[in-house]
Amino acid sequence: VNSFDYTIVNDKNISVNVMYTYSAYVGKSKKINVLTEMDCLDEAVNYPALTLYFAKQNEKLWDIAKQFSSDIELIKKENNITCDSLDSNKVIIIPGL
Repeated sequence: VNSFDYTIVNDKNISVNVMYTYSAYVGKSKKINVLTEMDCLDEAVNYPALTLYFAKQNEKLWDIAKQFSSDIELIKKENNITCDSLDSNKVIIIPGL
């Protein structure tokens, strides 16, 4: 209700004017099955806790992390590296996840 007013017409009647605003939302719901089937294998994948890697100059940490299923920030922290690519050939430690 935005506003209203009234007028007394006579002893038994009142005229009421109401100004209101309404809004509505019309939407459509649709169910989408994204995952239809999943197999659970009992085989566990074991990754080593640490890996020594002989990295080359200008190699990107993203590529190294992806290759060893590790994390860029963990590699940086473990090896005191601040940039996203290596400035020289190095032996680095790759922490496992």
